[in-house]
Amino acid sequence: ETGNPELRNDILKRNLTDEQIIEASNLIRGAGIELLTTNMLGLPGGTLAHDFETLALNHACKPAYANAFLYQPYPRTELGDYARNSGYVEGALDDID
Repeated sequence: ETGNPELRNDILKRNLTDEQIIEASNLIRGAGIELLTTNMLGLPGGTLAHDFETLALNHACKPAYANAFLYQPYPRTELGDYARNSGYVEGALDDID
């Protein structure tokens, strides 16, 4: 979801290294399965440089398809609460229910 290790592990709590992701990608492709990646851009605390790290990780994984989405905070989620409490979101998240 992001190529930046700090965002991936500290914010998204994925606890994966780039090497683990690339190795898993190689195993998937090696088994003849088309690899699709899903990426979130504009994460709370993220920068344009972080988004370029995501692009670089996708390039290293060699997916058949790469999807990218802009982060959208949702109410009553840990990441939505983090975004609001850290000042990345203005207004009430409940307005998007």
